[in-house]
Amino acid sequence: MNVEPKALASLVRHLNKFLVPYLPLFGRPERQVQAKRAVQGLLSDLQRKSAEPIAELHGQPRRAMQQFIGAGPWSDQVMLDLLVDQVADELGTVDGVLIID
Repeated sequence: MNVEPKALASLVRHLNKFLVPYLPLFGRPERQVQAKRAVQGLLSDLQRKSAEPIAELHGQPRRAMQQFIGAGPWSDQVMLDLLVDQVADELGTVDGVLIID
């Protein structure tokens, strides 16, 4: 199946917009770049979605991506709380329930 480049450009814009509130939670600009690369790698067509193939995809040493993924100083809970808030803002109603099976 062929995908029009125009459609992909739109998806990239949407992904970048989605990431905007999360990136500051990673701290330094270098970590924010790593976060974008990690997400892009996870959404890519890589057969393995581990640090090494993601680093190779972006032409960087694997150790940098391994360090970022394995020993990042950010709070997972803060990111999850932000995601919950985003979902609630987008889909929520006072009496609503979201069930994912």
